[in-house]
Amino acid sequence: MRNRTQVKAIKASVVLMFGALTLLFVYMANVAPFLRVLLFFLSSVFIMGIMLEQMYGSAFLAFGIVTFVGFILVPDKAGMLPYLLFFGHYGIFKYFADNNLHGGTKVALKLVYFNICAAAIYFFGGGFLLALLPWELPVWLLIVLAEAIFLLYDWLFGKLTTGYFANMRPRLTGGSSYG
Repeated sequence: MRNRTQVKAIKASVVLMFGALTLLFVYMANVAPFLRVLLFFLSSVFIMGIMLEQMYGSAFLAFGIVTFVGFILVPDKAGMLPYLLFFGHYGIFKYFADNNLHGGTKVALKLVYFNICAAAIYFFGGGFLLALLPWELPVWLLIVLAEAIFLLYDWLFGKLTTGYFANMRPRLTGGSSYG
């Protein structure tokens, strides 16, 4: 059994490690545009790790600090919008949705959440992401494709979450719970 000081130190180190990794991937997403979507995806996973440890306040704090520091470090501030408006807090939302909703309700709410976030990114970003597409498509088709890609993202996110719990968490905690 660990004493309270050890537990606090382990929890703090997990939050700091995940926060630093999140910031690294957000920064890389902005300096390596050919890997932007993959790197934003990876940046979103670490906040979920904090949520899985049931450190909800720390997850919100990590999101806020990474966003603040990201706006300082990233050269193109518009490049922070995908993280600020979706990727940074999706892990927090997903945690609560997956633990409180089931079936079609959960999927429908996730799609609504995604659509609101995607609309915010589009409107606040001036549609700069659409300029990155190599071809023009009708808006309705873009929405359908984006939702399909989001559902794949959500599924992969779930697989990474399961992998964290089965493989990484036991190594971080020494094979036991924090307490």
